[in-house]
Amino acid sequence: MKNCCPHSPSPAYLNSIWNCHPKSKHARTSNSLSSDDSDDQQDDLEDLNEIENTGKRCHTKKVKGTATNRDTTNVGFYPPLWQKLLDCAKAHFRLHLTISVPFPDKEESISITRVCGEVITEAIVQWQEQKCKLKKGMATVIFNNTMTFHSKIKQIVLTVIPMVYELALGINRNTIYSVKLKATSLLKKVVYLHGCPDSEGHASNFANDAVCVICHKSFYDNGSKSLKQFAKFQKTIPPTVLFLIGTIIHNVIYIYSKYGQVNGTKQTPIEDLETSYDCILTLFNHTNRDEYHGLKLHQMLKAWALEGMNAHGAGLGTNNGNNGCSEWDIDLD
Repeated sequence: MKNCCPHSPSPAYLNSIWNCHPKSKHARTSNSLSSDDSDDQQDDLEDLNEIENTGKRCHTKKVKGTATNRDTTNVGFYPPLWQKLLDCAKAHFRLHLTISVPFPDKEESISITRVCGEVITEAIVQWQEQKCKLKKGMATVIFNNTMTFHSKIKQIVLTVIPMVYELALGINRNTIYSVKLKATSLLKKVVYLHGCPDSEGHASNFANDAVCVICHKSFYDNGSKSLKQFAKFQKTIPPTVLFLIGTIIHNVIYIYSKYGQVNGTKQTPIEDLETSYDCILTLFNHTNRDEYHGLKLHQMLKAWALEGMNAHGAGLGTNNGNNGCSEWDIDLD
């Protein structure tokens, strides 16, 4: 039926497939697809507000499945089973954002032949429904999750770094001026990424407690779009995670260095994110090539992944560099 309009399979058919699907084959995936935690609910509300990137919030606090919704780029347009499938596709897209392209181009991404269409197809295959076709607008639903994903990480960063880096005004007699100075010093030689020196007295790059905590809370949560369901995150933390988290931390600390405090989303510039990302990538490559520091770094990432899988990101990680003058520099002492 080549000329038929694309249509979703009936709920009864999808239910029959889901019920007969072997539970043990994709245990983590099936569990996370059925998860209904607060993170997912918040993601759903944010998705409804990010449809056209106009800066106006046209759909506020509407739940998924609203009967009057006629916008195919809105997750609420689709029936409940398709919404679960789209959640699965969003998880695959977040993996793509973390591993491959952290700041994607919308026009390239939402084409059926590009990544958003691919992750939807991958989700359909995962649900054993290979014959159904994509609805127009589904790819946009997936791409719009980019902002939600970055926003989720940023909110975690905003919660963690004032205390870990002691930038909050209410502690240690901090003033606007002293916070500016402290934040500026953290940016020099990327001190904010350093952990404590190891037992041999060597620096520990990318090993700051804040990086570990943010990593666990961002990628090892129990939501349906958590990346811990993917094999790439179960044995080690991909290095690109450090680039993305480091970029967002840098972005927020820069605001502290400029204003002495951070006002939620209003003061956060986005124009230099890709530049920061590339600089951190270069620093990682420099560290990775060092025989001593490269091995230690990969051992740390494996330990963090194990901790994230076991503790669901609840605690601090192993803290294995502090020295601080160029902003983008690394310490291989």
